[in-house]
Parts: sequence; C-alpha cells; structure tokens
Amino acid sequence: MNDQEKADVEIRPNQEQKEVDIGVVLATTREQFRKSAQSWKLAFRVFLILAALLSTSSAIVGKLYIIGNKELAGDISAILAGLAAVSTAVVASLNFENFWRSNQKAREKVRALELEVLKSKTTDAATIVIIDKLQKIIDERAGSLLKDD
Repeated sequence: MNDQEKADVEIRPNQEQKEVDIGVVLATTREQFRKSAQSWKLAFRVFLILAALLSTSSAIVGKLYIIGNKELAGDISAILAGLAAVSTAVVASLNFENFWRSNQKAREKVRALELEVLKSKTTDAATIVIIDKLQKIIDERAGSLLKDD
C-alpha cells in the first residue's frame, strides 16, 4: 500500500470507527509533504550540480586538450556545454525550487495544525503553555517560510 492509499484509509473511517483521527491524518499529510519536499530539493540540487560540473568539464576539455586530439576535444567540449545548458534549462523550466519550497510551507502549516489539534484536546494549563511555546519556536524557525510569496 503506497502513502496515498494509507492516507485515504486513515481519512475515511471504517464501520468500527465513529470519527476520523485528525492527528493521524495530519501526521500522514505532513509526512507526504516532507517526502515531496525532499524529492524536489534533491532533484533541484542534482541538476544544478550537474550543470556546474558539465560546464566546468567543457571548459577544461576545450582549453587543456586533455584528450590529445584538438578536434575531438572541441567536439566533446561542445557536447558537455550543450548538456550543461540542457541541465540548466530543466532546473529553470520545471521550477524545482518553487515546488520544494511550497512543500516546505505546506508541511509547516500542517505542523501548526497538529499543535492546534493537540491544544484542543487538553485542558491542562501547563500543557497548553508548552504547546504555545512550541508553536512559537516552530514559527521562528520557519521564519519567512510561512509567509506567502
């Protein structure tokens, strides 16, 4: 069962359950946003590093004639430069960073909802104070992440 199927099962109560456990739903959703953010972040960095490596390799091969054959070195240099350009275009056109950051924002907002649910389930004043402090820490850590673009 994949993550989406698990989330669907947890969101829809079975006949034995009277209510949906909102804490489980929020935790599952937060985990999905975390995994998605990590995937987009990894893809963003891989293509960015790949573009840098390819363009650097192109310059080295083209200028130092490492291959030995001037004509072949020029061809390889041109191919590497073209691949670097493609890698850069992929990063720009697929907007990896935007998807990565939007998933981070969503994850932080879900985390705030989890604390609200926890706060609503307690009447202990000391616990509520601790939850409020935790919310403040999360908000400070998130900083501009929670602000709308």
